[in-house]
Amino acid sequence: MYKLKLVTTIAFIFGIALLVSWLFVLGPKPETRAPKTVIAEYAVKSLIYFGLTALSLLTSSVGAYLILKKQREEFAAEHLKIVKGLVDGSLNDHAAKVGADSSNAPSKPNSTEKL
Repeated sequence: MYKLKLVTTIAFIFGIALLVSWLFVLGPKPETRAPKTVIAEYAVKSLIYFGLTALSLLTSSVGAYLILKKQREEFAAEHLKIVKGLVDGSLNDHAAKVGADSSNAPSKPNSTEKL
């Protein structure tokens, strides 16, 4: 779980850093009169950069989903354990109360006996 949290956090920070620094990394857009090879290089560079950014943010999203799923399972298991303990405690208290009431209570007369 620790490794998953670490990878998710690193992927998210890396993705945000890529989003913030795209102007500095890619540089200015080439002029429309520039040779097609320069424009094509810029397009490929942009495509790779934004693909890497999307992959990084997608990785962090999947990691966050897996972390939430694991936390939900742990919470459900803990909740079930607590509820079982509560029910067992209530049953034990009820059994103790019924046992104490029956030993202290006067015996009930039979319906065949006259009062």
